[in-house]
Amino acid sequence: MSSITLKDVDKAVCIAFATTPERLRGRRRAREFVEPRFAFYHLARTIAGRSFPQIGNYLHRDHTTVIHGLCRSAKLLDQGEERYSPRYIAAVDLLTGPNAMRERRSIRLELAPALPFDLGATG
Repeated sequence: MSSITLKDVDKAVCIAFATTPERLRGRRRAREFVEPRFAFYHLARTIAGRSFPQIGNYLHRDHTTVIHGLCRSAKLLDQGEERYSPRYIAAVDLLTGPNAMRERRSIRLELAPALPFDLGATG
């Protein structure tokens, strides 16, 4: 298992997708809410190495929801979806970039404007 925690993934996804932990855990199913969840599922599984039940428990979801979201994330990445892919990559960079270990301990939402795309764009 990786030293990257689910809380680290949570922070990185919230910054990259300009959302909050409350929205990530919420029940709304509009695109702006589910895409960050898909990224969380994918990163928690592939980078943090967590199990489906662990990921689901963290976001108050069933493990089958996590599996579905992981598949949706992979499909969005395969399609090169222009809203999703850059944000996903930004979250990966926050977790695995050259300063990731230092940055993970001090991630702040103020970092979001420094990302190479407009987080305010609604597509």
